[in-house]
Amino acid sequence: MTENKINKTIANTFNIIDVIANANAKIGVSELSRKTHLPKTTVFRLLDSLEQLKIVNKSDEQEYNLGSFFYKFVAQAKNKNDLVQIALPFMKKFAKTTGETINLGILYNSEVVYLKSITGKYFSLQVKLIPVAPLYCSSIGKIFLSTFSPDQLSAYLKNVDFKKMTVNTITEIEPLKKELNQIKQEQFSYDREESEYGLSCIALPILRKKKIVAAISVSGPTARMKAYGFKKIKTNLKFTAEEINKSMC
Repeated sequence: MTENKINKTIANTFNIIDVIANANAKIGVSELSRKTHLPKTTVFRLLDSLEQLKIVNKSDEQEYNLGSFFYKFVAQAKNKNDLVQIALPFMKKFAKTTGETINLGILYNSEVVYLKSITGKYFSLQVKLIPVAPLYCSSIGKIFLSTFSPDQLSAYLKNVDFKKMTVNTITEIEPLKKELNQIKQEQFSYDREESEYGLSCIALPILRKKKIVAAISVSGPTARMKAYGFKKIKTNLKFTAEEINKSMC
């Protein structure tokens, strides 16, 4: 069995960060070298980069502690975890009530990142969600696109690499803009077999203080969702989104 190779520089960097984070006070290069079992030259070189990135701070005594930029990541991780914990019971209730799969996603670097998925009792064509999805052909992605300012949307459309996932994938700018305008009016967004044949999705935004922070979607085989009734699914999804929104205040 072949072992995965780990980048030594990255491993050493996080080793240093871990020691600094667990130190009771600011810590110097010599102590870091001793605790990480790394040469002082290596420790100093990595600390210099971490300091420039504001991940660590250096005192006048040449001792280090964690910097403000590091805590930005901690705060973001906590916010995402809080979001999942708030949404989870309502997502479970939706999956139990409808039998369909419900997903929670956020916007990150012009893509959808799925934080959580609760599978319903029914068989789904989508065995598991791809953790990251394009904005232009996913229901959650189009929710976020509909909130972009004209400048943000122009920048996205200029840089996106449109790929035809299915014959239904919208890869032309004007039809996509038209759909985004409809989403602004209705709040609902759809993936009509645009990312995968036989799979449909419906999405709604999740708001905190009237600002979109995430979106939820229901996904399942198109034929079954039609049989269950898109109207009934939308009603349940809207109720779920409203319950999550109330809890986000």
